[in-house]
Order: sequence, then C-alpha cells, then structure tokens
Amino acid sequence: MEEEVELLEYQQKETPVQDFSLHFAARNGDANKLKELLKTKDPFVVDRKGRTPLHHAVCCGNQINALSCVEELLNCDKVSQKTNGIEVTKAFVDIQDINMETALHLAAKNESQKIVEKLIFAAADVNLKSLENKDPLGLIYSKVPAAMVSVLNIGITAKDGCEIMDESLQLCLDFGAIIGYYSEEEAAKRRYYAKELQLLSYALDDSPSSSREILTHPLVKLFLELKWRKIHYLFFVSMFFHITWLVLYTVFITEVYLLHCPYQPFKNDTDVTDDRADKQPLRFTWFGFSAKYENVSDINTCTMSASCIWMAYVLVGMSAIVAGKEFFEIASSRKFSWYFKGLENLGQWTLIISVGALCWPVLISHDVQDWVYEVAAFGVFLAWSLILTQIGKHPRLGLHVEILARVLKSFAMFMLIFASLLIAFALSLSLLLPGNRAFISLPLAFMKVVVMMTGELEYDTFFNGDDGDPAFPVSGRIIYLFFVIVVSITLFNLLIGFTVSDIQGLQQKAEVHKLSNQLEQIYLMESFILSRKMQTLFCNRRPYLKRFLVARQSDYMDGAVNTSSDDDFTVEISIKEVPEELRRTIRCLAAKNSLGEDPCTDDDDDVEELNVKTVKRIVKEVLRMRGLL
Repeated sequence: MEEEVELLEYQQKETPVQDFSLHFAARNGDANKLKELLKTKDPFVVDRKGRTPLHHAVCCGNQINALSCVEELLNCDKVSQKTNGIEVTKAFVDIQDINMETALHLAAKNESQKIVEKLIFAAADVNLKSLENKDPLGLIYSKVPAAMVSVLNIGITAKDGCEIMDESLQLCLDFGAIIGYYSEEEAAKRRYYAKELQLLSYALDDSPSSSREILTHPLVKLFLELKWRKIHYLFFVSMFFHITWLVLYTVFITEVYLLHCPYQPFKNDTDVTDDRADKQPLRFTWFGFSAKYENVSDINTCTMSASCIWMAYVLVGMSAIVAGKEFFEIASSRKFSWYFKGLENLGQWTLIISVGALCWPVLISHDVQDWVYEVAAFGVFLAWSLILTQIGKHPRLGLHVEILARVLKSFAMFMLIFASLLIAFALSLSLLLPGNRAFISLPLAFMKVVVMMTGELEYDTFFNGDDGDPAFPVSGRIIYLFFVIVVSITLFNLLIGFTVSDIQGLQQKAEVHKLSNQLEQIYLMESFILSRKMQTLFCNRRPYLKRFLVARQSDYMDGAVNTSSDDDFTVEISIKEVPEELRRTIRCLAAKNSLGEDPCTDDDDDVEELNVKTVKRIVKEVLRMRGLL
C-alpha cells in the first residue's frame, strides 16, 4: 500500500509555479536544452492537459530529434532511479493525460516505430485504456506493426537445461504479445475465455503488405500453426458443408436446366416445319460418350420430377444456413467495409441470390424464361470458383491458390495498360475488313483481337477466303502484319514473362496473403466458438471449449482463480512440433534469448571462408613444390 502511494506521487506532481520549459524543449525536439534543464527541473510535472515532457517529446515532428529527447528523459537521474523498490521509469512512462492517453498511445498514433520500441522496453503498460477505450497494443498492431517485431522476438526461449541444437529441444513460447496480457483486476472480473486472435486481428485492418512484419514473424506463424491444429477439424466440417452446398447447386442446375427443362429454341413457334424437325437437338448426359438425340416435339414440355423439387427445397434450406453464417461474419468483422473487401463474400451472396432465381421456376411459377439459363450458366461457374476458394483456405494448399490470384491480378493490370493498343488494332481491322462478322462491333472486334493474340490468326480466312480478295488487300495485310509482330509475338511473350517471371516474388507476396486469409478464417471461427452465447451454452462443458485455446487460460467462472499469471500465455512444446521451415529461425531466437548468443550469425560462413583459405594455401604449396608457381 505504501508503494502505491509513493507511485502516485511520482505520477503527477503539482508545483506552485507552473514552469513548462521542459515541455517546450521536448516539443521543439531540442535534446541539448532538455538535457540541461533536466539537471534542475522535474520531468514528472504535468501541464494543463495532464501531459509530461515525455508526451510532448513523442509528438515532436522530427522523429530523430523526438527519439533523442525520449532517450534523455528516460535516462535522466530522476527517472532512471529506484525508490523503495519502485521502478520510477515505469511510473513515468505510464502517466496518463486528461484523455487517459500515455506517451505510448501518442507514439503509436504518430507511427513512430523507434519511439514505440523504446517505450515498450522501458516497461510501458500496453494495456492502459484511453477514454476512447483504446489500448496501446491495439494501436501498435494497426499503426506500427514493425515495432512489435522486437517484442515478438523475445517471446521464444529454450527451457532451462536444454541444449539449443538438441533434437529434442523444449521451447517456451510466450504468446502474451499476441494474445494480450490482462491485469489481475481484469482476470478477477473475467467470466469468459478470451479470444486469442482479438489483438492479432488488428493486422487485418490494413493491407497484408503493411502487416508483413507481424504476419511473417516465426512466433506468429507458429501460433497460427498451433491454432490451426486446434481448430482444423471444425474448418473441415465447414469446408465439407460449403462444398456439399455447391455440388448440390451444380447437380440441381444440371438436372433441371439440362435434363428435364433444356433450352427450347422453338418453344414459342406454333408451326414446327419438317426442316426444323429434322434438326434433332443433342441431349446432355452425365457420363455418356455417344450422342443422344431428341426430337423437337418431345422437348416442348417441361416436367419437374419429385427429386428436382426436393433438391430445390434442400438447396434453399442450405442457402439460408449460409446466409446466416454470412450475417454472423458481418457482425464479427472489425469493420463493415472489411467484410465486403473479400471477393469470396460477394460471391457467396451472389450465389445465394441466384439460388432464389433458379428455384423460383421449380417451386413457384413453373415457367422457365430464357434469362434463367444465363443465370444458371454464370451461377455454376461461380459455384466451382468458390470451391477453389474453399480449397485455398487450407494452409498447405492456399499458397497455390494465392499464386494463381496474384498472376490473374498481374494479367488484369497488363491488359489494362495495353488495352489501347488492342482497341487500335480492333478498330483498324474493322475498317479494313468490312462485312466480316467478327468485326461488326467494337466489343466483338476486341474479343476477336484478344483471341488472335493467342495465335488463332486465321490469315487464309481473312485474305484468301471464298469471298475473294478483301476490300483493302494491301492496307489490310500491312495492319495484319503489324498486329502479328506487335501483339501476337511481342506483346503476348511480354505478357507471359511479366506475369510468371518473378515466381519467387509472387510466392513471397502470396505467402503474406495466405497468412492473412488464414488469420481471417481462424479469427471468424474463433469468434463463433468463443462468443459469449456459445460459452454460456456450454457453461457445464467448459473443458470442451478449452480445447480450442493454444495458451492456458485459467478458469474464472468457478471463482477459484482470482489472479492472472504470465504462465497463462506460455506454451511448452518440442522442436519436433515446429514446422520444418521454421526450426532454424526458432532455434536462433531461442539461443539469443536464453544464452545471449546467436548461433545463426555468419560464424559458419567464417569457418567456410577459413577452410577455403586453408585449401588455397595447400594448393599453392603443392604448386610451388612442383615449380609451377
């Protein structure tokens, strides 16, 4: 109790005469003047806004000067001392202004990475809430994720008595920086398990490239891997449900709009001539290899079987479940716009709407319009594209899907850049090849040029056809030759080189997007499992919900535990449980934190260089002995 009183005395000091010279020097970034003033002035003095010189120092416009002022304030005698065992530095950096903001809040808002790191290692409290109910840790994740790297690095240590290079090395992983530490007061009031990805989800607020430092950190990747192992079978259940829904959607379309009610080109004609009757349409079959014909008169009626009607009801029911899941994702999203940035979410809603359009003729109207077949065609294409996105959610397979997405984006950008050149050839060929059905409009001409770009040139069709010579034989051939050289040869090969040349760069970018998507999927799954309603529902089966947690969280509902321990966030695993690609980096960080040395420096390179020098010396001696040198 006495220590708390003394701590409060350090947090805010009232002075009879308000002297804010320290504040002005810190605000102006004058480190030299600040150093002189600190010899006689008290750095704990607050201004009318409740801010210390440290608050003003982090707000200095010049980041270099601001860092110098922060270092001077933290290293001065009155701050770096201890009083009766109290860490004065921590009391100093945790002073809150009238908005309940600490210097760490302001540094994170200003995106000052070096200052944030300096304050964190000065034992600043990352969980103090401001009046806006924002804590520094959340701001750091969203504003300066790179500043968390140094904090994440110290979260990997080796268990006492273990050899770093031992095959059975035991690791101690502190996930507190990822999950978020909570105070003893918060622990005593906690009645539900905390969501472990709540803080890490701040990395989703920005683009994946801006969160690269956090998402690709070994501790974060290992945490996501362990979380995936806890939750993967629920993901497979969700994946199986979605794929079943999409396959049923495909079977329904095929049965209704290809087998029972195929498109009828003559359904509005009252008089079917013998000439038309002789043109028997081909009928679709599921697994046949021979053509099946049907008379025109036999398909003028559209009858729905009982299986089609039942499939429609099941499809509508499953679509309602998917719609409910999408509404939950909207409610769980940190930002409303964040949900609609995902193309998969837009595709899900488009498919749900198409289910209503396609089931309406089967269940209600019993009249199939021509536009329904177009909806069915685009819908079945979208359904199988969404199956690909479901496969891409698997951590082992997602990288390949992400690479495909990156290549498609590169291709779209390439086509956008050179679209003017393709339009130029499309219009030129339309003028020089009048009457050709492929060039009767700009959209058709553009599509024909894109097809010709792949190598389908059709030179004889254009210039040596049955219709004789074209209207402009010389000019047409000149433009055609330019098209072959510029587009078919040069531009097409440039397209291939541009989209697939930098495979390594594509893999790195795709990996960040894959981790971001994996984080998003696990976060949404966890938000559902650890929601308050689910935890209340499973009140008597809390050990079941605890299976989805990576870190140990004490059970507070029975009132037996009233304190928080750092052990709640520490997990001990064997190096054998770490993915192969992360083991070397994990060993290096564990050695650096546990032993104070880094075995992954260039020492091996030095040994190799020494060996090479030794070999060269021996070779030179042999050559000298033989008189060849």
